[in-house]
Parts: sequence; C-alpha cells; structure tokens
Amino acid sequence: MRIAVLADLHVGSPFNGIDKLDRVISLTEHARPDLILLAGDYVIRGVLGGTFTPPEAIAASLQKLSAPQGVFACSATKTGGSTHRACGLRSNRTASP
Repeated sequence: MRIAVLADLHVGSPFNGIDKLDRVISLTEHARPDLILLAGDYVIRGVLGGTFTPPEAIAASLQKLSAPQGVFACSATKTGGSTHRACGLRSNRTASP
C-alpha cells in the first residue's frame, strides 16, 4: 500500500503560498497513493514575512486530493502553549457489492 502524508504545510509562510500548495498536491496525485493523510498545521498567523491565507482557500486546494482508500485529515493548532486537534475523513471509496 502506498501512503502519502502531508504535514506542516504552513501555507502563507514566506515562499509558501497557494501556488506551492497546488504544486505539492499535483506531485502527490502524480505519485498515485492508495491513501492520503493530512497531518495538520495548514495555516499561519503572525509569521514574519508571511501572509495570512484564509483556511477556506487552503481547503479548496486540499479538496482536489483523492485516493482509492480515502483522504484522512487532522488539524493541530498551537495556541498559548496548548494544542487543539480535530480529525475527519473524506473517503473516495465506493461500497463494494
């Protein structure tokens, strides 16, 4: 089984905008993974030299990802020393007869 893991994308940090995210997505799709895991830290705030990118714009790009066994996503956001996590699944699989 081929698994792709994308983590710490930090879209909006210097030299790391939506165009680079779209390039990462294209390379990931080209690798034809069976399963894709999105492991969090997509958004930045207050990064010197960075530009805040709305989560909706990042999500629109990430929604292009697909894999036969599905796309799993977790977010991790560090705020004031604590970490908040949320996980979800978007499956591309169809039910077998």
